[in-house]
Amino acid sequence: MLFGQEGANELSIKDIEDFLEDKGQATPPVVEEEKEPPATQPGQEKEEQTIEKTRAFARRLKEATIKARNEERDIIAQELGFENYADMQKKREAEILEAKGLNPEEVTPIVEQLVQKRLSEDPRLKEFEQFKKQRMEEWAAKELAELKALTGGKISKMEEIPKNVIELWKTEGSLKSAYLKLEGENLIKELQKNSISSQNKSSTEHLANPQSVPPSSISKNKRPMTEEEKSIYKLFNPDVTDEELAKILKDK
Repeated sequence: MLFGQEGANELSIKDIEDFLEDKGQATPPVVEEEKEPPATQPGQEKEEQTIEKTRAFARRLKEATIKARNEERDIIAQELGFENYADMQKKREAEILEAKGLNPEEVTPIVEQLVQKRLSEDPRLKEFEQFKKQRMEEWAAKELAELKALTGGKISKMEEIPKNVIELWKTEGSLKSAYLKLEGENLIKELQKNSISSQNKSSTEHLANPQSVPPSSISKNKRPMTEEEKSIYKLFNPDVTDEELAKILKDK
C-alpha cells in the first residue's frame, strides 16, 4: 500500500504500523508550514478533495487486490491438498532437498540461517533499510507539521496525538484525515468558542482601551484563521461571509 508525500512508494501499511508501534521512536522534527499560506484559488479546495479521494480509492483497491490474490493462492494450495500457500511452498522445498538426498529437517534450519546471515550482511539491504527509515521519518514529520497547522500548534509531538487517531492513521495513511474524522467535531467547537470569545472581546475593547491605544497592540497575541481553518468553519457555518471570517481571531 502506498502512502506518504506525493504517494512515496517506499512506504507500506506494514512500514506505517511498525513506525507507529515503535514506542522508542523519538518524535521526528516538525517541518514548519508557512505561517501565511497563499489564499485558496477558486476550485482548488474541491480539486484537492478529489485528489485525496482518488488516492484513498487507489489505496483501498490495492489492498483488496493483494488480499484477493493471497486468498486465491491459498484456495489453489488447498485444492492441491495443502493447508495454505505457505505450507505448499515449504513442502515443495522439502521435496527438492529430499530429491538431492538431504534431510529437510536437518538442512532447512541451516539454509534459513545462511540466508538470513547473507541478507543481514548485504550492504545493499542495509542501505535500503536506512533509506526507508529516513523516508519514514520525513513522512512522519510532514504529517505532524500538517496536524500542527490544523490544530494551531496544539499538537506537535507524537505523544500528543490521541491513541484512537494513531490507530486510524495506520490504515488511513493520512494523519490529518484521521484526526478530522475522529476529532473534527471537537475542533469545530473549539473554533466556534474562540470565535465567540474574540467577538465578545472586540465588543468591549473600547472600554479596556480608554487612551485609544492602537488595536494592533491589544491583539498582538491573536492571529487570523488560516485558509484551512476557514474551510472547516464554513462546513458547519455555510452562511458565514469572508468578511466575518476575517474578523475571527485565534490565540497564537
